[in-house]
Amino acid sequence: MTLGRPMEFDPDEALDAAIHVFWTKGFEATSTKDLMEAMGLSKSSLYQTFGSKKELFMRSLVRYCAFAGGRERASLDGQKPGKSFIVAMLRALSNPDRFPDDPRGCLLVNSTVELGKRDEEVSAYVNNRLRLSLEMFEGAIRNAQESGEISPEKDHASLARMLVMSIHGLKAMSRLNVDQSDLRPAVEEVLKLLD
Repeated sequence: MTLGRPMEFDPDEALDAAIHVFWTKGFEATSTKDLMEAMGLSKSSLYQTFGSKKELFMRSLVRYCAFAGGRERASLDGQKPGKSFIVAMLRALSNPDRFPDDPRGCLLVNSTVELGKRDEEVSAYVNNRLRLSLEMFEGAIRNAQESGEISPEKDHASLARMLVMSIHGLKAMSRLNVDQSDLRPAVEEVLKLLD
């Protein structure tokens, strides 16, 4: 039995290159040629390693979300999430330095808008990510209620939904030619919900 040729590229680096193509162009506008050029792969290597364009897209989306989720967890610095975590997260979205010259927004939000209800696999993945976000914010709100930073009379589930919708709306706006500093007043209005 003969073994195939050893892989001559780093699959993670190739996947990162694919993420940037999908993030910039979207799923449907991305061609196999775009992916081959960005990843530095032949068509056969691309398909043998990553499967179809759709399989590559899903792997890219999962890797992107793992990275983004890792940044959120790192921002907690070992502390339980509370009001300060929520405030920092929302204010970061209106920071004009957050996306310097990068109008791509959030790959998860972009994928939701592009494929949403038309693709069951993407829809299921997005819904799972939204559920995880809701759970994270509900936990942060409950922690803040226990510490007295947020009124215990507020409905933590409704407030978490409002925060998640606001965050995804802000991320969608970052794809437009909008001055990020124009989003600050909106962020501050959302934060008033925590008072």
